[in-house]
Amino acid sequence: MSEEKVDNFERQAKNASADIVIDNKFFRWAENFWFYHKWHLLIAVAVIFVLVTVIFQMTERDSDDIVILTAGPYKPSVSQSHSISDAFETVLPYDLNGDGEKNVSAAHIEVYSKDQLIEFKNEYKAENGESPLINSSLNAENLKGFHNLIMAGEYSVCIIDMWLYEDVKDAGGFRPLAEIFPDGIPTGAIDEYAVRFSETEFAKSFDCFKDLPESTVICLRTQGVMNSIFNKSSADEKYSQAIETFKAILNYKSIEE
Repeated sequence: MSEEKVDNFERQAKNASADIVIDNKFFRWAENFWFYHKWHLLIAVAVIFVLVTVIFQMTERDSDDIVILTAGPYKPSVSQSHSISDAFETVLPYDLNGDGEKNVSAAHIEVYSKDQLIEFKNEYKAENGESPLINSSLNAENLKGFHNLIMAGEYSVCIIDMWLYEDVKDAGGFRPLAEIFPDGIPTGAIDEYAVRFSETEFAKSFDCFKDLPESTVICLRTQGVMNSIFNKSSADEKYSQAIETFKAILNYKSIEE
């Protein structure tokens, strides 16, 4: 085939491909839907992921002796999450569910206050020269999820950021330390309900906690009413175990001592 014929053939092929138009109503609808609703979809997917994770953690509770709620303006890595669980298993007073193993999970919710979002935005811009993309809607949904879990009383031992603590404390959501430690409240107590987590011997003894914000506190939720209504004996037992775990964390002494 001559070089001229080859060029003509290629031009015809390009022209033919340019005339091909996919006119599919579904594709047009999908493209239009994505254009107008992509952020809603992305937020919905993220919220579903969080809910599925929490539900999975709840369904796995039979294999866990206890689940500790952590929440605040940070997101632990996978390896850090494992290290945090290992640290809690070290201090667990005994095999709570009697399955022969000590298993502790930390259910974490990443959530920021308005001031923390502003601070993060300013720090990011100073370091990178541009403003970060902040998903305020997802943060609001995570905050709603935190309050739902607290209201449901699913978790008793809480290691959370100060502003989250203040919200729940104002609603009477935490046990007074004096009721749990009648001989004297622990060192580092910020008020009658919570202890600054970084000041506990437990937090100082494990590197996995060193990056937690200084504003993190540890506190004990009052017993969930709904759980007590539907399964009182089991709920009472689990809450008693949560108290023992809470006391073990705050009474922890490092081996070096």
